[in-house]
Amino acid sequence: MRSNLIRVMIVQPTIELDKDAWSMLHQSYSLLAENKCEGDAGLDIVMPKSASTSDVRSTPAFMLVPTYCRILVVEGHQGQPLEYYTPISWMFVPRSSTFKKTKAILANSVGIIDAGYRGEVKAAMLSFHQECSIFERLERYFQVVPFDGKGINAIVLYTKDEIDLEKQYPSVRGSGGHGSTDDASHTLVASSKPQPPKEEEL
Repeated sequence: MRSNLIRVMIVQPTIELDKDAWSMLHQSYSLLAENKCEGDAGLDIVMPKSASTSDVRSTPAFMLVPTYCRILVVEGHQGQPLEYYTPISWMFVPRSSTFKKTKAILANSVGIIDAGYRGEVKAAMLSFHQECSIFERLERYFQVVPFDGKGINAIVLYTKDEIDLEKQYPSVRGSGGHGSTDDASHTLVASSKPQPPKEEEL
């Protein structure tokens, strides 16, 4: 029996990236993994594409800023295939430098990403910029923090069409987020997931 429990952050851009853009995103996450310090509570999210609040002309301006990524945090035992890891819930929080860079704050202070969510992660932002808040490509404005603050061990990056995360890690929530379960007409459809080997078989 292996008792080494590890956590992996899975990142999948929701947009098509050309070869150069993919290479630069991959390099950015590789540097994050290399420079991660022991005891870090979480990991940063790298923007694969720029976003802004320019289409809103009031101050403060509210906007759902896309990260252009699906993000899962999964945990399992070392040596297990990644498909048998179990998704866990996590906190979506701004980095300490985000307001300085953008003049924007996370409207709900901390985002809660449920273990069953498979959609694109978006940030509910309030911008206090006189013109617009810009979130630059390849910059880092948000971070992924597990509830217990014990950090993440590794990052796996998938291209948009490389894997279907909803099939790989089926859930009743799927891509429904930002109050989707408040809708009484919202129907949750249960899905089945491949069963991992019994612990004594590992």
